[in-house]
Amino acid sequence: MINLKIPCKTYVKKYLIARYGLQHTITRQSLLGVMVHEKLTKNYNPNERIRYTDDVYEVVLTEWCFKNVGHSIDIPTLNALGGALYYLFREDMHLFIRSKIVKGEKATAAIKEFLNNYGITEDDLKFETVYRDYKRKHDNIKSDKDKKTLVNH
Repeated sequence: MINLKIPCKTYVKKYLIARYGLQHTITRQSLLGVMVHEKLTKNYNPNERIRYTDDVYEVVLTEWCFKNVGHSIDIPTLNALGGALYYLFREDMHLFIRSKIVKGEKATAAIKEFLNNYGITEDDLKFETVYRDYKRKHDNIKSDKDKKTLVNH
């Protein structure tokens, strides 16, 4: 088996560990598995460089995958995959916050709960940054309370 290292921020790594475990074995049975599987190639260029990031999340390729699909991902695609994982984290967080707001909770409490659920500390990701990002994406937080389609009562 071979490990691939996907560059990501520390808080995204914590999220991925909670979602998939310390190392995720690539199969077509998970979103991450499908994303990696589709980008695998048998070409390898040792001169390519991974962008600098806080951390990496490791995925494991099975022997079958190694032999039949591929064993590496070109660096620009690997970097883009790391970026996509950030957006997966962000979308899951925003959905969690919106579902809590629909239930009558405050966005600030929902953000703190989400970050706490994944062990993400203030050193990893600033609360104010998350709140500002959420407000930008959902410019009227109060309007989320009216969107009952998020949660079935």
